[in-house]
Amino acid sequence: MLSAQIAQEVPWTILIVLGFPLLTVLLIELTRRFAGPDSAARRPIKALQMIVVPAGAVWIIVHELLHLPPEGLTVKIVDTAVGILLLHAVFTILQSLIIAFSETVGRLPAPRLFYELGSSAVVAIGAAIIVSTIWDVDLGSLLGALGIGSVVLGLALQNVIGGLVAGVIVFSGRHFNLGDWLQIDGTPAKVVQIDWRAITVETLSGERIVVPSANMSSASLRITRARQSVSVATDVSLPPGTAPAEAKALLLEAARDVPQLLDANAVACRVKQLGGTAIVYGVSFPVADASQVVKARDAFLHRLWYVGQRHGVSVAEGVSAEELYGTDTPQTRLAALAGTGAFGAVSDDLRVVAVDARLRLYAAGEIILRAGEAAPYFLVLLSGAARVSLPAGGVVERLADGALYATRDAFRGTPSSVEVLAESEVHLLEVPVTAMERLLERHPALAQRVDMIVEARTAALADSLAGNGGAAA
Repeated sequence: MLSAQIAQEVPWTILIVLGFPLLTVLLIELTRRFAGPDSAARRPIKALQMIVVPAGAVWIIVHELLHLPPEGLTVKIVDTAVGILLLHAVFTILQSLIIAFSETVGRLPAPRLFYELGSSAVVAIGAAIIVSTIWDVDLGSLLGALGIGSVVLGLALQNVIGGLVAGVIVFSGRHFNLGDWLQIDGTPAKVVQIDWRAITVETLSGERIVVPSANMSSASLRITRARQSVSVATDVSLPPGTAPAEAKALLLEAARDVPQLLDANAVACRVKQLGGTAIVYGVSFPVADASQVVKARDAFLHRLWYVGQRHGVSVAEGVSAEELYGTDTPQTRLAALAGTGAFGAVSDDLRVVAVDARLRLYAAGEIILRAGEAAPYFLVLLSGAARVSLPAGGVVERLADGALYATRDAFRGTPSSVEVLAESEVHLLEVPVTAMERLLERHPALAQRVDMIVEARTAALADSLAGNGGAAA
């Protein structure tokens, strides 16, 4: 009899001594190799490793090796615990498989939270049935006690439960996801974390704000997708004496050089309000996503000051152009021309040139001369640095203080073959070709020097075009 019992226990003993460790090691290795942190297989394998295998081992030890009486307290406790754990493991595995399958064919048919709540409810009901069966407890009385306890617990945790319910309401529609942008108090903020009770957003300044789900469920949300282009809109007040056509041209010029601009053809400008002291214009242009809105608006307003200077239009309400940009007179331009040393001594002819010239200011990154556009003037750099480059790429030369930029295109009135870009803030004088030609006719030595500059620049351009395979010719 004893030998028969030992023979019956040997397989179970081998299973516990050898099978349990081997199976545990196998599951650990499977987790390490095939179930990374984001893998759909991680939860099922972990459930097998942490719940099913240990629970099965305990049940075998109690029932097949120790042979404890079935009606004993220890056996009932073990059976109850093992039953509930196995039920939980089964639903955890099923839930993971359903979610993994749903994600392979598209979005989940219901929020993940619903799966969690549904699984928990089924496990709770199953646990009640297990307890009722093993301990001979009246299920109706047990459910009644649980109901009373639930009411008491609900009253004590009504705020917490209210937040959870609000979270379910907000996330059941899946209106936004991680990486999307929301308007929080008029400020764009990126969604960085979502949980049942609150969402965490990060503003463009790096500040993190936690918004309770209860607030989100009762508020109107303005949502921008993570990689969705958005429009930057700003209002600008210009003097009423500036014609709307000129004002719009000024504003469009400032907007089209914004580095974050997505499409230059999508820049829009309209009159929003007419007033006695100013006309309000609305300017809008697209950028790649909401994270660029603040930088793009800053770049636009930054460039607007320089564009206003070049047009002689004040962009600050209530301040004249002279007060905003300083005085630009023939005397100051004459002093600037003479200060470069490129034109020799001051003469009456240079004074005439100074009358026709115009002082221009450019912000770093602005295009001074666009390729393909005619520029019937010479450029005299007073300060700053500029880069001359081909449309297809490749730097032809760099201009510094005192440089005279003259090309055959300017003399001929043909479109420029190159682009001139301000690398820093640039102060320059635009000298009309007609005024320069009159000066050169009266000063042969200066004409010869300018001709040498033009020839050198033409040769440099030819070399650059040859190096680029003539792509920009």
